[in-house]
Amino acid sequence: MIKNIEKIKTIVLWFLFISSIALVIIRYNLISFEQISGESRFYNDSVFENIIIPKHISIRFGQYDMTEILLEKNSYYGEIKQSIATAFRNNEGIKKIEKNQYDEVKSYNNVLLKYENIPSVYIEKSVRMKNTLISNLGYVSEICLILGKKEIYIKSSEGYYKLTTNSEISLNRVNLLENTAYEKYYPKFENMNSNFILLPLSFNKTLKNIGTMPILEEHTINNIANNILRDRFDFSSSIIQKNGVYFYSYNNGQEILKINKKGYLEYKKESVEHVQDDIEKSTKAMLSFLHQLGIDYRSIVIESVQKVDTGSKKLYKFVIKHQKDGVVVEMLSKSNDAVITVVGDNVVSASIMLRNVGDYIGIDSSVSDPSKALDSKIGHIKKVMNKTDVSEIISHIKDISLVYMKGQDEEAIPTWKYEIGDYVFFINAINGDVESYAMGKI
Repeated sequence: MIKNIEKIKTIVLWFLFISSIALVIIRYNLISFEQISGESRFYNDSVFENIIIPKHISIRFGQYDMTEILLEKNSYYGEIKQSIATAFRNNEGIKKIEKNQYDEVKSYNNVLLKYENIPSVYIEKSVRMKNTLISNLGYVSEICLILGKKEIYIKSSEGYYKLTTNSEISLNRVNLLENTAYEKYYPKFENMNSNFILLPLSFNKTLKNIGTMPILEEHTINNIANNILRDRFDFSSSIIQKNGVYFYSYNNGQEILKINKKGYLEYKKESVEHVQDDIEKSTKAMLSFLHQLGIDYRSIVIESVQKVDTGSKKLYKFVIKHQKDGVVVEMLSKSNDAVITVVGDNVVSASIMLRNVGDYIGIDSSVSDPSKALDSKIGHIKKVMNKTDVSEIISHIKDISLVYMKGQDEEAIPTWKYEIGDYVFFINAINGDVESYAMGKI
């Protein structure tokens, strides 16, 4: 009996000893918090299945038999990624080609994925692979799968590439679509614009609005500040300014955090040591930062990543968008929902709208044709851009896409987004009103 008691005492002492060591490690960051918390689950490659989505998915069945996938991106992209993964595993190699060769093959029957600047390693991770033939291709902007052939073509910052597969490209959903009355698209402005922008011949879709939810209803401002600043957080050092902004400043202004009651957060941190740039570490730091704010990774997409060399430091600038079923949900009309800059594994600046995407709400409403919506507001666009020639405006169109935009209330409404020169215009896809416009990349 005495022996059993002594044994229990020994076990309890060992438990207390190990617990104390664990607490010391956490307190002094000898092991980062995310390594021992639930945050680590956000760092595996399965996350990239959700947060990497093409801006456009178009399909060509013939010379002028084309369509674009607007509302079922996730289901189509799921099958396309399986085909890409198979090609990465079983192939006959990759080789660099000339631009004219790439442009020529895009006239064949194909599925074309268009991205903003996305690191090639993200494409690998989105199909749960690493160290493939595309690992060192820089930033990918297009992937073109040639239907019925053993060829996948890639456009990246490093050039144009041909990946030869072991089997012909065949996609069940695409095959089924070809035999249905799909909406046909065509390059309406091809004689005035070199960006090959596809628009529908006719448009017949209905959409509901989407609800959005302020994160601050679930997490108080001080809790968010505590999540970011951790052991540096001190409630007594916070200041509530007259305009309702919560302001936190530490180390003589070297670290500043501002959060207003509408949910807009700004963060800046100076004096970060120079470290070796590492896209994976920087991405983990960015995702961890979003998680600490209560942003649901399942409702965001990494739109683009830019590597910036400041001379003394190399940093990564991430542009994050909200999304619902593959369609972008814009929370702000004048700026991006989230821009986060990271050096090594340290977030050094962030501008973020603290909202999450909710469910579809209300009734279905007819969506206007993007060409007609543009025509109806061309006078306003001419005035804003100070242009008199419509053809000049058309020649500067970079992109037209369907998004949702949050209005004055909590709802996000279907909206056509036009990127024209240095401007971005948002036109309500239901009633045709100009919701907003801005200069710069949104």
